[in-house]
Amino acid sequence: MHLLDPDDPHHVVDGLCSGSGTMFEVEAGPGGRSDEVNRLAPGGEFGYPVATASSDPPARTLPLGDRSPGGCAVQAGRLWVTSLDGTALLAAPYSVTGPAVGALVPVLVKKYGRLRTVVAARDGALWLTTSNRDGSGHPVAADERVIRFVPTSSGGGSPA
Repeated sequence: MHLLDPDDPHHVVDGLCSGSGTMFEVEAGPGGRSDEVNRLAPGGEFGYPVATASSDPPARTLPLGDRSPGGCAVQAGRLWVTSLDGTALLAAPYSVTGPAVGALVPVLVKKYGRLRTVVAARDGALWLTTSNRDGSGHPVAADERVIRFVPTSSGGGSPA
């Protein structure tokens, strides 16, 4: 896949996010392949539909228990990815100058069910949406929800 070639798309783009001049994309892996976090660059080749020796490897893959990304955001020096199947918000440090994305650590695990959207706000918070009434979740009376989450410097945080 060439990023700037509309005739050669990624598999399924679940989220795009940027921060500090870096653009990330999250996608569900095709045909049982791992779900990916890709660091995007013009002319990148991301291996869809078939990875080759010249394909750019993912910057990170989602842990098996936290599959099915819903979206991503960059905030507080971290990459944040929602997990529909893992019912968690995942956080990872990333390098501004290189391709590295650290290990994705679950935050807000099973607290709100399936998390779909994550958006970085100017005040340092993250806004999240749930996706529990889509036929795959376990809705409660309060669903669907919009949640304001304030990350801490350690990568955790609290709903506000």
